[in-house]
Amino acid sequence: MAEARDELLKANSNLLFIKTYISMARRKRLLGLFLVAFSGIATILFTIDLLVFQWQGVPPYLKYFLEAVVVACGIGGIYLLSTPGILFDNFPSELKDVMKLKDLDHPRRTEAQLELELQHLRENKRVNTDNLGLGVNERRAAYKEEALVYIEELRIESSFYRRVSHTFQVLVIAGSSLSTLGAGTSYFVNQFSVGVAVASFVVAVSSGVTGYFKFKERSFYSQQTADTIEHEVEAFELGIGRYSGLSENTNQALEVFAQEIHRLRQDQKMREQNLDQPSTKGEEGGN
Repeated sequence: MAEARDELLKANSNLLFIKTYISMARRKRLLGLFLVAFSGIATILFTIDLLVFQWQGVPPYLKYFLEAVVVACGIGGIYLLSTPGILFDNFPSELKDVMKLKDLDHPRRTEAQLELELQHLRENKRVNTDNLGLGVNERRAAYKEEALVYIEELRIESSFYRRVSHTFQVLVIAGSSLSTLGAGTSYFVNQFSVGVAVASFVVAVSSGVTGYFKFKERSFYSQQTADTIEHEVEAFELGIGRYSGLSENTNQALEVFAQEIHRLRQDQKMREQNLDQPSTKGEEGGN
């Protein structure tokens, strides 16, 4: 049974690695798209301003600085999109050995390839679990270890959404401050009309993206679920709370634990689905 448990732990660890790499590849792709989109839109705004206002009153150093920022964003975005995925050499050896696409000549694994690897590892875990001939109680014990992996997944997800939310909030605050300062001072309006326009555009886009994708709420719910599951694991190990009278009946304690963790995971999925719905539908569903 010890060997079977080690196999399940190794499978859970590999799944966590793959999910982490998928998240990294997705963030890389989204950042590349954002930089390319920002560069393209900024170029259009600069061109319109140049043709209409001919950059009147804009100091040369500011013009060159803005152009350099736009070009750098465009180059950076193109580079990220042209080198998708994660380097295969960075993967741990234990994960490489069980990957289905380990023999590919390309040095990187794209997000789509990693998704295929995730499905492959999940299927392998299911088949191996069946072959190990574990009983219900052993499966529940393995589910406890899987809950620990799920906690790490939720915390990684929460940390990502929190960073994204903070980034957009900083853009909104900084852009709003610059726009207010520029609009309230005629000198700045004349000298830095392009900067004011860009700042207003950044504020509008950041506010819209934040309101649509609800990064703050996603981060909060992921962290809340992770903390709740961790509290449940600690209560089970210490034999307190709902497990206080089950210290001598491990099988029954595992059954109660598995039911509670399953409920928490289902609640988390429901929250994620609600966040993916339009605000009006989400409000109707909450009533």
